[in-house]
Amino acid sequence: RCAPSPDIRDEAMALLADLRLAGHAQQGARFLSHGDKKRLEFAIALAGRPAILMLDEPTAGMSPSDRADVAALIARMQRERGITVVMTEHDMDVVFGLADRIMVMNYGEVVSTGSVEAVRADPRVREVYLGKEMVHA
Repeated sequence: RCAPSPDIRDEAMALLADLRLAGHAQQGARFLSHGDKKRLEFAIALAGRPAILMLDEPTAGMSPSDRADVAALIARMQRERGITVVMTEHDMDVVFGLADRIMVMNYGEVVSTGSVEAVRADPRVREVYLGKEMVHA
């Protein structure tokens, strides 16, 4: 088994510190909280220095505070590293807070696509997420 070079180790530790995981560097992933495991997954993905990062439900199962932390982390990585992020996410507050462009799908069909403002105002999006208005006779 060969040890990583000092440069690689320093880079890994800097990434862990950046994601508030440096204190867990010697701990097995199975002992991390759910939010810390999500941050570790993010660190592993970022270690490859991607130009495009694809995320599937990055805030699923998180508490509101962890959700806000991860959304802020994604926004910071986009800004600081110039990474394009493509993600699926059901939490529309997270989506609206991060996205430049959005595509809303329902059962494989594109419902709406465009800017945050255009998608937010689209009545078809509200219908998909909130249901049709009930008309009383």
